[in-house]
Amino acid sequence: MKKIKIIELEQRGPPAIGGVERNVLETSKRFSSMGFKTEIWSSDLMDWSGNKDKKRSFIHESVKVRKFGSYNLHLPFLKIAYFSLLKKLLHVKNSKNTVLHTHSLLFHTLVSLLFAKRFRKVIVTLHLDTTSPPKGIIMKVLKLLASKKNVYITGDTENERKFFIKQGFDSKRVFKVPNGVSIKEFEKVTKKEIMCLKDEYRLNNTFNVLYVGRLMKVKGGDLLIKALPLIKSKKVKVIFVGPDFGAQKEWAKLANELGVEKQVIFTGALPQKKVTAFFNACDVLTYPNYGGDSFGITLVEAMACKKPVIGARTGGAGEVIEEGKCGFIFDLGKYRQLANKIEILLKNPSIRKKMGNYGYNLVKKKYTWDIVSKKYLNIMQK
Repeated sequence: MKKIKIIELEQRGPPAIGGVERNVLETSKRFSSMGFKTEIWSSDLMDWSGNKDKKRSFIHESVKVRKFGSYNLHLPFLKIAYFSLLKKLLHVKNSKNTVLHTHSLLFHTLVSLLFAKRFRKVIVTLHLDTTSPPKGIIMKVLKLLASKKNVYITGDTENERKFFIKQGFDSKRVFKVPNGVSIKEFEKVTKKEIMCLKDEYRLNNTFNVLYVGRLMKVKGGDLLIKALPLIKSKKVKVIFVGPDFGAQKEWAKLANELGVEKQVIFTGALPQKKVTAFFNACDVLTYPNYGGDSFGITLVEAMACKKPVIGARTGGAGEVIEEGKCGFIFDLGKYRQLANKIEILLKNPSIRKKMGNYGYNLVKKKYTWDIVSKKYLNIMQK
């Protein structure tokens, strides 16, 4: 049987960073390594501040990437579009043996609706936070798309899968496929690299609370800063690792107002190798989100490093974190609860170690990219 071709359609392609971006790249690499011709197609957006990638076609980590010029439509239900993509989809060779896998963004859903008949199969992965699900025109388009027999819906969590079924989607064509992690990538970090990192940021005699991701208000970094004055020990350091998406100035100001500015570090965007070292160097990873994320990929990345995790009860965090086993969950916006969870881990190294080991084994069982890729392939080849 001839192997299928796979087109992964996402909003921001490599080398842009983020949870969805990591998902698409890592699964595409594995599809390619298994002999499936795989390409990543995306807009030219690199971030939300308007920076764009000038390259249109290139190889990134062994995967072919194509980018298309994008436009901001300033519409509440359709903010970004890239119409040159439509022409390219019309001219896909051997489309009846090609699977189109789209991620997020209403524009991609509309494109899938227009071109579904041309392809062997269309898989729609929205990466939804079911606490703030799509409504109105978006849900109407999704239901229209899902009525086509060659269209399949996947969700990052069981909650997302159940949400779609409750909305009337065919349960035989709705699947759960979580995000993943490459354990080997995190195990490559040496003790020397961790020591150098701690020396650089003065983290040798501190309790290191890590946040990794874009610095946006919705990500809840302010909750971490508000939690600091409630923790008696001043050796606690909060490290924000990631690019500023408009919240850093506000969070830094808040730290100054609360008198904890010496306990807060902003590293900015870092090379992936250094980010990986930070996961290994921390004592606990936090995910203080207000909502909007479907999964929380940094949670499983920290667990792959045998670190306990603390997350807000939103999106996939409540499903990924097994309460009291690999970490703790706190109620949305409740920074006093967050402070309490951090203090428990600060005072109990044995609990940290036990949770870290449990999380590591959980990742090996459920959340490796090899497992995730095979789940997608099973759907593609059904």
